[in-house]
Amino acid sequence: MPETHAAHGEIRTEHKDVNVRAVLYVGAGLIVVGIISYIASYLTFQALQRGEGRATRSEQRQRLPPEPRLEQVDRMKTWGEPTPPLYAEEEQRLDSYGWVNKEKQIVHIPIERAMKLLVEEKRLRAREK
Repeated sequence: MPETHAAHGEIRTEHKDVNVRAVLYVGAGLIVVGIISYIASYLTFQALQRGEGRATRSEQRQRLPPEPRLEQVDRMKTWGEPTPPLYAEEEQRLDSYGWVNKEKQIVHIPIERAMKLLVEEKRLRAREK
């Protein structure tokens, strides 16, 4: 039955509370699902590590994915080997001076020189401020 108040007239209120049992069941269910997911992912990770452990590190690096391989494997570019001919022209250009557009007076300079000029320019700007 609704309550009444002299100044405000009839006031209706909700007498139902939250179903605590349902909230606890949902919380417990989430915890159980979380634990099961953790255990399943841990076991899967362990199984995958055991499978990878059979091959040595060098064998793992040399193993290629099945065909079709969409990315090229560049076996020539490894540490300690000379630059492949494919990159020789690019590296020569990066380490030399030359024209990009002679009409517009645009040139390219070696990377090392460009970095030094950039540092010097920033130092000058910092002094001006």
